[in-house]
Amino acid sequence: MHVSTRQAAGTLTPPQVAHAYDFPPNTDGAGQCIAIIELGGGFKSKDVQHYFKNTLKMTPPKVIAISVDGANNSPTGDPNGPDGEVMLDIEVAGAVAPKSTLAVYFAPNTDQGSTTPLRQPFMTRATTLQ
Repeated sequence: MHVSTRQAAGTLTPPQVAHAYDFPPNTDGAGQCIAIIELGGGFKSKDVQHYFKNTLKMTPPKVIAISVDGANNSPTGDPNGPDGEVMLDIEVAGAVAPKSTLAVYFAPNTDQGSTTPLRQPFMTRATTLQ
């Protein structure tokens, strides 16, 4: 997947969206862990690094992929498919809370897969995510 360093006309960066929604301005997520649930697709660490360093000009957050019920971080290489949604979730969360840890839970796209990850973050010790 190639990540562009240029924005399309009329689009907003995640920090601009956070500002528009009055997200607390002096919050950086330090010491916090944000759980993101994904039901398909994946991300490549190099794409995350590239986006934050080259597009947003900021230090990338720590991103951890966690497998649930046999699903895993499986990037398809198609930014218009599920990978685009995964990256968007990481980009927004990481931009508004750059010093947080992002725990990305990959679960099967099934009825059970959509509920199991809701329980797992509460059962996982925070020390394993930091």
